[in-house]
Order: sequence, then C-alpha cells, then structure tokens
Amino acid sequence: MSEELRSICQRLKPLIGDSADALWIQYELSESPVHKMESAHMIRMMGVTHLKQNVTDGDVFLTPSSGSELGDIRLGEVLYPGREPSALHLRTQEFTRHIGIFATSGAGKTNCAFNILRQLHRKKIPFMVIDWKRSYRNLRSAPAMKDLKVYTVGRPAAPFDWNPLRPPPKVHPQTWIQILAEVLEKTHASGQGVADVLIEHADKEFAARGFYDNNAHDFPNFYDIRNRVDRSRYGGRRALWRDSCLRILRTFTFGPAAEAFNMRQPLPLESLLQSSVVLELDMELPKAVRTFLSEVILRWIHLYRLGQGETPGLRHVLLLEEAHNIFPARHDDPNSGLENIYREIRSFGQGLIAITQHASRLPIYLLGNTGTLILMSLTHEADIMAARQALFLKRGDEVYLDYLKVGEGIVKVKNRIPACHVRFPLVPIKIGLVKDEDLMK
Repeated sequence: MSEELRSICQRLKPLIGDSADALWIQYELSESPVHKMESAHMIRMMGVTHLKQNVTDGDVFLTPSSGSELGDIRLGEVLYPGREPSALHLRTQEFTRHIGIFATSGAGKTNCAFNILRQLHRKKIPFMVIDWKRSYRNLRSAPAMKDLKVYTVGRPAAPFDWNPLRPPPKVHPQTWIQILAEVLEKTHASGQGVADVLIEHADKEFAARGFYDNNAHDFPNFYDIRNRVDRSRYGGRRALWRDSCLRILRTFTFGPAAEAFNMRQPLPLESLLQSSVVLELDMELPKAVRTFLSEVILRWIHLYRLGQGETPGLRHVLLLEEAHNIFPARHDDPNSGLENIYREIRSFGQGLIAITQHASRLPIYLLGNTGTLILMSLTHEADIMAARQALFLKRGDEVYLDYLKVGEGIVKVKNRIPACHVRFPLVPIKIGLVKDEDLMK
C-alpha cells in the first residue's frame, strides 16, 4: 500500500507542489493506525480530485522536470494532466551524444525527424539523411529548404556518382580495404576466407594504379576487382571463396548499383558534409547493398572526423533510417568496430540520429550510448520491455507506451530530463509534392 500512496504523491507533485510532500510526510509520521488510515484516505482523495479516477484512464503521469525549456532545438511540448504544457528543447551539444527515435509505423517518427532537421538547417548545421523510403525529399517543399540536396542512389533523377573504394583523406588504402571487406562480410553473409580473397585483389589493384608509390591516378572500382578475381585460379576451399567473392562483386556491377558505385572520379563525400543532403536508397537497390552503403558512409565519416581531430562543438548530424539493419542485435560483438564508432564519434563533433521501428532489435551498446531517447507508440512486448529499461520507467509505467497518440512520445535526455510525455509539432510538409523531375533541375 505504501508504494501505491507514494506513487500517487509523486504524480500529484507537479500539480500541487510541496503539498504533495507534506501529504507523504504526514502519512509516514503517523503514529497510530487510525492517523495512518486518515492520511492514506487524504492522499487517495487528492488523487481522485487531481488525477481523475485512476491511472487506467489513459493519461500519462510522468513527472516533468524543470529546465526542459532551455536549449536550441525545440522538440515539442511536455504534457502532464491538469497542467499547462511546457516547451522541451534540445541543446546542440546533446546531438553529439546521439538521438534515438523508435516507434511503430505511422506513429510519427518521420515527422519528429522533419522537425529536428528543419531547425538544424535554419541554424546552418549540416546534416545527411540515409533515406530508405523517399520520404525526406518532401522537406524541399518547405520554402526555407529549397537548397536541400537530394541524391537518388542507383537512379538517374539525381545520380549519386560515388565510389566506395575511395578512402577518406589521409587514410591508407589498405586500411580502407580491410574495413570494406569487414562490412561486406556482414552485409552479404560471407566469411573471412571470402574477405581475404577480396582484400588480396583490391590491394593489387591499388598497387597497380600507383597508390602506394605516390603516382596515383583514377580510383579502382568494383569492375576492376571483379576482373582480377575472375582471372585468378585457386583450388580447394579457396576456389569456393573465389566464387563467393565474385557473387558479392556482382551485386555492385549489375543493375542500378553499377551506375552508383563505380566512378573513376567520384563525388568527394567530404564536400557533402558541408551542406544538408539526402541520399535515397529505395527498393530498386538490393537490401544488402543499401545496408552496405549505410554502414560504409558511417565508417567513412568516422575516419574522416578522426583526421580532423576532436572538437567540443557540433560539426554535422547523420540520420540513419532503418538503423536495425546497420546495428543488428546479433552483431553486438565489440570486434565488429561499430560499438567503438558509436561511442567515440561524438568526440569529433559528429552527431547521430538512429531511427527504427523496433527498439528490441538494437544492441545494448546503441541504446546505452544514446543520450536522447524518443520512444513513441510501441505494440510488441519485446519493444515495450526494451523501452522500459532504456527509459528507466518504473514497473507498471510501461503501459504509458500504449496510451500514446500519433505524434506523441516519451522522451529522456541523459543527465538533464527524466522520462516525460511529449507532444511533437506537426510539420507542415506537403507529402508527394517533390517529384523526380524537380530533382533534375
């Protein structure tokens, strides 16, 4: 009974202030059973008066904290029954501690991201979106975001002329080759033997093009490596690895990916990090290729930031849609390198926003190293339990995740704002207005 009464007093605190503390103290210090019963009755009466009948009425009673109005990016309004909404802002430095947005389809994840990106653009903080659904091009319908660059990877509307074999500045090609092989090993379900074959022939191609004796010219591409592997002859298991390597390389030399990933003089990725950019990876590209590109860009940016050095400010924000494909729970092995990247990249002024439908499909290191958690409507038990643990909700409070309406969520900002109920503003973006023809102009 004491826990029930304590919970009522905690929910009353934002509404009646110190009187809630007085009610609890009076109950705790009651010397006789009669006085204790009277105090308990008073607490329940106040609860009925201010908190309706009980917590099953569909209201969310998460105690708001002071100081939520301080910050640079307005996230939404903090809601509490019986109290006027108050603004919730994020500080720019909190972006380097990363943001996670998790909810079922249709709950408002993309609208929440639109709200954040519009304000980053207004403050001239560059960002890049890895878009799996052609959603973020709609931001260009806003008058203030006409300069948003949208690239249609693998499609001719606004081609993304890139080459993953081009390493970041100041990074040795052999280092980059090993990273590419590691990513391909995961995204294309290959093994270390296949990676060894790929590394061997990629290294030979870089050497043949003068990259190791300061006489470099055009970058090699996947066609070059495929031709080298195709000409090679192996026996035993290595012959099987060779065939698997050719299978992987074929995904980058056949179909839409062939146009996007094999440029001799590719678009310098570092130049795109100076402006607001959307990279569209839609269903025309195989899922393995989309996952590969998403992770390679993250790793490319990480090494590029390492070369730039640490900074206390925010340089750039990378938004990753379908984050569970890049950070799957079954790959939470620290040897994969992703754990170190997610933890360390913040020191170099790089912020990350991870968006996905299922919080339970993400590794612990991602949820544990995300400073701002935004959990919207969830339905699966595993997702709700993962959300409760990440938000530090009291047992029983996870039911609030089922009360949330479209455009609402529970937000926690590490060391500043405990879990609170937030309503996000509806961004007036015209969906479907931006066509491929508009991107060609």
